[in-house]
Amino acid sequence: MPDLETFEAEVKKNIKLLSSKDARTRRKAAAWLGEAGDPTAITALVQAYKNDQDGQVRENARYALGMFRALEEAWNEDQERVGQLLEDVALKGKMGRRPRIPTRGLVKAAISLLLSAAVVAGVALSGLLQPGGRSNANTPPPATETPDLSQTIAENTPTPETIAPTEIPTEAGPSPTPLPSHQHVDALQRIIDDMTAFRGPTTLLIQFWTEAQSSGTTVGCQEWRQSPPTIAADYALPQDIADALPNLKLAADLVNTGLKGMREGVNAFTTACNTGSPGIAAQDWLPRANLVVQAFEQAANLLVPLRG
Repeated sequence: MPDLETFEAEVKKNIKLLSSKDARTRRKAAAWLGEAGDPTAITALVQAYKNDQDGQVRENARYALGMFRALEEAWNEDQERVGQLLEDVALKGKMGRRPRIPTRGLVKAAISLLLSAAVVAGVALSGLLQPGGRSNANTPPPATETPDLSQTIAENTPTPETIAPTEIPTEAGPSPTPLPSHQHVDALQRIIDDMTAFRGPTTLLIQFWTEAQSSGTTVGCQEWRQSPPTIAADYALPQDIADALPNLKLAADLVNTGLKGMREGVNAFTTACNTGSPGIAAQDWLPRANLVVQAFEQAANLLVPLRG
């Protein structure tokens, strides 16, 4: 019976398969990721839609991105039904099988991260749907009904090669002041490093929730009563830099998504400790903490090519 770890491993495997040399493998991976509805695949699907040389891979990636948009609209209409569908995909594998763990908190957190990533990516996902309403999730919309998004995606999600270089001072003297974009890249990376370090708040939160889930209690309650964790404020990226470097904006928004998830997670942990119920709360909040890690990981991956 598939569990959450198995599903996450399958998502990561299919994201990697989008880089396979075999076009058929890439086509299947793009289609699978669209059906899975996992937000961590959005960036890879955008790149596949924009850059893959195989037309069918691009079409499958386009359709997969459309599935995310359809999922968003369906979630707004009927959260209970969509939540059950995501549980089926992530934890049952096949109809009629009961999931091993409660997933309501996981589903809500996944949708939140999905919407955040989709919106900040600037992919114009609404254009992937048929005009006049949500497309049929089981049938890709005809090409004649779908606007050409290549220009939109090229403008909003540039590859590292398309980012215009910034002139660096060449006169002799002290080391030049770091480029503005590099300052923000470094600042965002420091936040990620601080949060995910060996004794960082995110690492400890996952450790404490894991302990609570296993034994019903955790040393974290006493530890954080004595020394509460410090969570950074949301990072404000200047608008001119956000406009010039959409991938940097995406990284900043993902970092802020992770920080928001951490604040909510720490508050929930504190409440659970005060009420003596960390073991019960861990069932919902441990998966959310893992999604925070995914947000930070996605942001870190986006920062790598921006260092120049």
